[in-house]
Amino acid sequence: MSGPPDDFGAQLGAMLPAMRRRARNLTRDITRSEDMVGDTVLRAWSSRERFDGQNLGGWLNRIMVNLHINDRRRRKMVQEIATEDAAFDKLVAPAARQDIAVELKQALSLIDRIPEPWRRLFIAAKIDGVTYQELAEAEGLPMGTIQSRIHRATARLERALDGR
Repeated sequence: MSGPPDDFGAQLGAMLPAMRRRARNLTRDITRSEDMVGDTVLRAWSSRERFDGQNLGGWLNRIMVNLHINDRRRRKMVQEIATEDAAFDKLVAPAARQDIAVELKQALSLIDRIPEPWRRLFIAAKIDGVTYQELAEAEGLPMGTIQSRIHRATARLERALDGR
């Protein structure tokens, strides 16, 4: 790895128009796209020593797409939590809330009993919302391996829930 070229800042600046277009295409929102370009530039600048000097556009695109994926997950989770909390508060009486809390605690305990790496993949896919494809890429495993491990974890949890 040779590090960034001496004119990294200039090359980064030259990529701004393309980065702005890509960010607008990803977010469909001008404000969020401007934030994404800024975050991408900051991440690229702070990681410039890891850049190998080849294909700056591709490297910046990967940073931007990763930021976009993380942002979507975060927004989805916040929205789901807010929706679930509102629905939960409307539908569940205080006495029933305690029963649900006990059941949730039991379910979390059962999830903790799932062996690794099944548990980690199960939590990432079923709770955190990470796609199987993203998990396969992150773990460096075939998609079928990811699917079978998550299936095994789910089956084990279902058996444990039926037997408790």
